[in-house]
Amino acid sequence: MRWGSITKTFTALALGELVREDHLDRHTRVPSILPEIPHINRWRETDPVLLIHLAKLSAGFTDLGPQAWSVDAPMPLSRATHLDPSW
Repeated sequence: MRWGSITKTFTALALGELVREDHLDRHTRVPSILPEIPHINRWRETDPVLLIHLAKLSAGFTDLGPQAWSVDAPMPLSRATHLDPSW
């Protein structure tokens, strides 16, 4: 069973707690904490993708495509993001 969009809410709440407790900085560059996630950002020098962009769903990532949804077995996010070359 797929969890759908409700996981975004829990993830944002967890990130908010980690920021509040000074375990994470909301201005941390995403590649420094998630290097295995492929993402092409032509503006990374002037406008890097930050943790706050992930929490606000404004990082520029697309939703997982049909390739990921057609797999009927659990898989790590790092593998799922490699299924769609548009990432």
